[in-house]
Amino acid sequence: MPFTETMSYDVKEQIVVGALIRNLRKEKKMSAADVSAFSGISTQYLTEMEKGTKKQSPSSLEAVFDTLNVKFNYDAEGLLSLCEEALENILDLNSWQMNKEYFDYVKHLLENDEIKYSYAYHYYLIFELMVAKVEDLEKLNKKIKLVFNVYDNKWKAVYYFILSKKYMYSKYELAYEYINIAISYLSGDISTKLSANIYYIKSYIEDYLNLFTVAKESNRLARKIFDEHSAYKFSLTCDVDYGILLNNNGEYQQAQKVLEQALKVSKQYFPENMPITYGNLCNTYMLLEEYEKCIDMCYRGIELGYNSQFLSYYLINSLFRVNRKEECLKCINEFAHLKRNEYYEMMIEFIRVYYLDESKVHEVLMKLYGYSKQISPKMRARILNLIIENEEKNNNFENAVRYYKELVEILKKN
Repeated sequence: MPFTETMSYDVKEQIVVGALIRNLRKEKKMSAADVSAFSGISTQYLTEMEKGTKKQSPSSLEAVFDTLNVKFNYDAEGLLSLCEEALENILDLNSWQMNKEYFDYVKHLLENDEIKYSYAYHYYLIFELMVAKVEDLEKLNKKIKLVFNVYDNKWKAVYYFILSKKYMYSKYELAYEYINIAISYLSGDISTKLSANIYYIKSYIEDYLNLFTVAKESNRLARKIFDEHSAYKFSLTCDVDYGILLNNNGEYQQAQKVLEQALKVSKQYFPENMPITYGNLCNTYMLLEEYEKCIDMCYRGIELGYNSQFLSYYLINSLFRVNRKEECLKCINEFAHLKRNEYYEMMIEFIRVYYLDESKVHEVLMKLYGYSKQISPKMRARILNLIIENEEKNNNFENAVRYYKELVEILKKN
């Protein structure tokens, strides 16, 4: 039965429970006739219950849920209140970073059978959506669409907010479409923590789409709302991302000011944010061609245990730019295990430009070759080309032929 604006909430809940019965029955691979036979309820009545066209009596619900082997909870008001509280708690967490605390909280909700088998089923589906894999979204969305109109605008906004996050690293245009739908359900209310989260994600997607002007506006709006809720850690996250936005738009001097201030705030109040703030400031110095400053900071950051994946990239790049050859080769050797295409691109460029001590070059190439099995075939082919060139240069033609055969196999497959 479709929802209507004039429909009472009780009738909507009736439809929600009907959708729950139908989904549970299908999950257990039972036909309507099977459930009817075991529960003592006529097939026609069961069908009407599932469609929500017939009021479900407590006795009929009990019989159906007993047949489906689940304990249905009738405490509608209490469970709906619990779900509302859960949403508020989730929005207090740094939900876009998918941290452990966030996952543990959602896992707790998903393991709560009182929510799963209750009038709060439609809220349960939203929590399930939060942790669903992209390949499972289509099936889950079919369940949600059955009860979608029972949600108020806030929960509809949450639904599209979550969908946008699911696609923000793969289908940017689709993610952007969803985040704008989420904003439409805010109905102009941009004062809540939910709206701050939505505008933060909007700025992130706009950055990917190179919409820098609107991305900066979305970021500043999110920060303003977080400030109003005294969520200063999230305000700091917005500032760090604002620095990234400025860098991506070529505004390096302004990015430096923003990130240097963010680093001071991180150090004083939020030390757990130091690694990401520190790394982005190093990147800014590299982009400003302040290579010596970047090198010093990278060495210090690696020593402090900050993210060596990014810092090593900035470090090697800066060493390369200031012609510190031996040091650069040493770092390439040390960080070859990080398995990122960007590092291999830079390392290949360095080796092509500076053929230093042959034994050292050979050692680095073989290390890259060993790790390259875990990256793209295209990059592996480029490394093999360098190895073949090096072997031929040193008259090791037998080795060169062996690597050439492997290269041919890679090219055939790709």
